[in-house]
Amino acid sequence: MAPERFTPVATGWLDAVGANLPRLGEAVASGDYRTEVSSVDINVRGLAHLVEASQGLDARVPAAVRALFDRAVAKGHGKHGVASVVEVIRQPSAEVNVQA
Repeated sequence: MAPERFTPVATGWLDAVGANLPRLGEAVASGDYRTEVSSVDINVRGLAHLVEASQGLDARVPAAVRALFDRAVAKGHGKHGVASVVEVIRQPSAEVNVQA
């Protein structure tokens, strides 16, 4: 995709994410992760498509995000909002290998 086509799409997405940050913060602070909009399950499917669509590109970042969301599903957060992913971030997996 040419940058002049990509930039408006990316900007729109980033604006939507930014506008949602206060609500995500409230969910994390309260521990109430109920949602009717964007569950972890839905995002796992979207991330799978993103990884598949990354053919020819480095897909490590979207694959890592998908693995994080997969862990959230495994911990019972599939029907919760994406803010619930913080619960698995707070408890890192022993299988994560971070290199400096």
